[in-house]
Amino acid sequence: MVNFNITYNFDPETQQYIAEIPQLNLSDFGDTIDEAEKNVKQALKAYLEEVYASKFTKKEVEYA
Repeated sequence: MVNFNITYNFDPETQQYIAEIPQLNLSDFGDTIDEAEKNVKQALKAYLEEVYASKFTKKEVEYA
């Protein structure tokens, strides 16, 4: 299992929290820290699903 660190910042200009996964240069935001964390975790899930799907797509193309 891979663990990712989430860092949090507050943007006073937008009055929102930013959650970032620095290892992947992935971030999202929310009105609360919990919302920002939930959103970045959803973004991580979508990112990993795309990486997983593209891995198989590339292999199919290589052998086609």
